[in-house]
Amino acid sequence: MRREYFIGLDTHGSFCEMAAITQTGNLVARGSCDTTIPALRELLAKVPTPRHLVFEEGPLANWLFRNLVEDVKTLTVAQPRRNRLIACDGDKDDPVDAEKLANLLRLAREAKQDDLIKRWVELPGISWVRAATLRAYLDTPWRFRNPKALWKYLGIGLDRRHSGNGPEILAVPMQTNRLLKSTILGAARSAIAQGANPFADQYRTWISRGVSAKLAKRNVARSLSATLWGSWKNGTVYHPEWVGVNLAATQRAPTV
Repeated sequence: MRREYFIGLDTHGSFCEMAAITQTGNLVARGSCDTTIPALRELLAKVPTPRHLVFEEGPLANWLFRNLVEDVKTLTVAQPRRNRLIACDGDKDDPVDAEKLANLLRLAREAKQDDLIKRWVELPGISWVRAATLRAYLDTPWRFRNPKALWKYLGIGLDRRHSGNGPEILAVPMQTNRLLKSTILGAARSAIAQGANPFADQYRTWISRGVSAKLAKRNVARSLSATLWGSWKNGTVYHPEWVGVNLAATQRAPTV
């Protein structure tokens, strides 16, 4: 298999930071240079071909695209708001951002070769990165005997707690995989914002019944994950009219 190289470029008015990785995620080059086309071309030339370049949208994006597109096999301009991997990470500096941009580009390209992921991105709120993240962490649908088990693993289910002779309390688990939880809740938030889909309809229904916006969003995340799980387990494509079927099978959607 021919090796390919994914280059992340973090751009600023006076300087740029670069990181290059292989398709297996190995870091092969780092560098920085002045924000001039000759300097950037010289930096890119240090990475073998074929090269795939990504940088974020901004004031310099159009100028960089026009001048660097011929130096690489593909060039992607990413939207910063969607780069949650960067925005939510505590380790924030320019070299790290460049490497993570390269990893995001590699993750998206690899995801497009997976049949399951290609089915999942048809769902509202699910992008290539979110689908690939869920695919990698969940591994197989048979790990979960029902949607409720999946919800607990994702951090959006409920735990039963009680102390001594006190009442039993249902609560969201405190210890969860933060990446998985933020991924599925982010998908729910996007599906709601997109509107004109069954998940946004569910959200409006819960709100009309007096459920808080926070809990209604969590319910949408449960509905969305149940749909993903059902599609995975049964090998089916997304059918909007099927949304809620798996959820109804596990009784009324929790509102805790």
